[in-house]
Amino acid sequence: MRIERINHGSPDTAKTVNGFLQTLVGKDVGFTRAQLETVMADANTNLFFAYDEAGTVVGMITVVVYEVITGKKAWAEDFVVDDRVQGKGIGRIMMEHAIQFAKAQKASALMLTSRPSRLAANGLYRKMGFEQKNTNVYQMNLSE
Repeated sequence: MRIERINHGSPDTAKTVNGFLQTLVGKDVGFTRAQLETVMADANTNLFFAYDEAGTVVGMITVVVYEVITGKKAWAEDFVVDDRVQGKGIGRIMMEHAIQFAKAQKASALMLTSRPSRLAANGLYRKMGFEQKNTNVYQMNLSE
């Protein structure tokens, strides 16, 4: 397996991202090439694909690195492994890659969120050394 940073916004890449987002959120989100190009243009946003030995994309993760008053931090977002290959250690390899990437960027912390219903993912994060923070996450939908 190999993990590569995606640097181009091709139609095939947008289609792959859209498929993974559908798996992640449970519905077609209609992610477009234009949206992908916008994401790719952000220097802080790093999209990675995981490929199996045959060259098929089997996972996706985005790592966003940013600087704030309290230091440089990173967030892992949009992390998903193809349903057909789950349970084979691909998620662990991808998260190890995200951790090493964040360290190489000199981030002081790598954060992520995960729904409580994602038992396997939450178990993986704990096994890898992530600690659940005692905090509340709030969201305001600004798109309406």
